[in-house]
Amino acid sequence: MFYNTVNQTCLLQALEQRGYACSACETVSTKYACPQRRKRAYFIAYRVLDGMDWDAVKRLADSAVALATSFSLPEASIESFLLSPDDPYVKDELARRLATREAADAGLLQQDLEEWKHKNRLVLEKQGISCSQCVPPASVRSSDWYGVLTPRQRMVMGHAYLTVPGLRFADVYQTLSREFVSSTGDIPTTVPSAICWMANEQRLLLGREALLVQGFPPALVNCAWTVSYTHLRAHETDSYLVCR
Repeated sequence: MFYNTVNQTCLLQALEQRGYACSACETVSTKYACPQRRKRAYFIAYRVLDGMDWDAVKRLADSAVALATSFSLPEASIESFLLSPDDPYVKDELARRLATREAADAGLLQQDLEEWKHKNRLVLEKQGISCSQCVPPASVRSSDWYGVLTPRQRMVMGHAYLTVPGLRFADVYQTLSREFVSSTGDIPTTVPSAICWMANEQRLLLGREALLVQGFPPALVNCAWTVSYTHLRAHETDSYLVCR
């Protein structure tokens, strides 16, 4: 959404006006042993001091970008980042989320569902799909983790199962115009608001697992019982950057 756009052009021009020779590239997390499809634009800029040759510095920036984009690591399997169903953290998260769901106001949840139907009506009509068809398979509805989802999230999931053969992952938080789904081994973009359903495991991707996918070391991940985006940013360092 940023690379090769007017925004990128404006940023490069602003940097150059301030005396920087710049180069830009776009890369995706899957190239670096991170099983999520997250595209990001990166900029490399060198300050051109008095007496330096601008074109030579620009070529240096271009070379650095070319080196960065040519580098890659073997693909990683998402399964290596997931916790066991018997892990105490997984069990406690399920209990906590079920309790939160049971305490939620039913009227507000129904209002949320109706608003979602209204916002996505045109998308469904173009696809020839009715809201009544957006129901997950019975095997999914029998999962304990299905119980933590709101009516709107269940409908988003039902739409994903209906429209994506061999569904593997679905972010049930989004509207249909921004639906993040995957039928491969890499998950959709992991963002703070993501509620990612994993079809094979029939449960949600949890906070600790999201940290692991982001590249955080297990020792740091295990110190956090529940994980928020604030927690992610608070532990960000030069070595462990939060994907955003």
